[in-house]
Amino acid sequence: MHRLMNKRIECVTHKGQPLLLNSLTRIGLLISCPDYDNVASEVERLLIKLSEARERRAREATYLQNRADVAEHHQRLRSKQPRLVLPPLGDFRRLSIIQILQGTSPATVEYPVKQGSLSVSATLLKETWVIERLNTELRQWRENAKKDLGTVLGFPNWKTASSKVLHPVERLTARFLCKSCDSKLPSRFLTDGCLDFAGACAHVCFPKKKAKKVEGTWTADDFVKDERAIAAVKKLLTLCNADESLSEASLKFAAQHATIMCTTCQPAIILDSYGVVRQ
Repeated sequence: MHRLMNKRIECVTHKGQPLLLNSLTRIGLLISCPDYDNVASEVERLLIKLSEARERRAREATYLQNRADVAEHHQRLRSKQPRLVLPPLGDFRRLSIIQILQGTSPATVEYPVKQGSLSVSATLLKETWVIERLNTELRQWRENAKKDLGTVLGFPNWKTASSKVLHPVERLTARFLCKSCDSKLPSRFLTDGCLDFAGACAHVCFPKKKAKKVEGTWTADDFVKDERAIAAVKKLLTLCNADESLSEASLKFAAQHATIMCTTCQPAIILDSYGVVRQ
């Protein structure tokens, strides 16, 4: 009954006069009056309605906080160095362990929240089994992305017995463009003018003007290989006498500081290795 203290409820007595219930005292009067039996079912219905509304609001607040915690952790992982290969936030939310912690709707979150229980953010940071489960699921997501983007590059079902040979998507020659928004790259990739493996995995298409970003499902079908950038990188690696399939190729590639001249531009300009990719 205490839930009705701040709620205005109108019940009709046998004389047809409304009785306003907005405190425990008035509820007590109504309960003790001879006509209570006539309104008991209505009082119970209103109590249940109030309880359900309170639970619904609490669940919605918890769900929104859980989603915010997941977004915060996703950003935390994105900020790590060296850079991790991660799915976009929408696909990150669909990982099994994330769905368990976040919930898939307000109806699926824990209620009532247990006293002293960790927030989703704290759980993702401190619970060892959660961290290990998340790492396992991310590793599986990356393997699937490798396979799919490898097919885009022309290496379907690629395999090797050597631990020294890089997967095609991990090589310097792995360059992608989004079919929908190749001219609107994230600022991190403006220098290259294309996306590497990690960039393609994290890519979310820019919406049209006045449209909101939606958390769609990532798919390799949204990408094509950047033939021009790949050809430029291959040419430079040849000049550096570097094997693109080996990890040391990246060191030789990065070492080309302002040593390349573009003869197509007039007047000719001096570029570093990454400038060649963009050029």
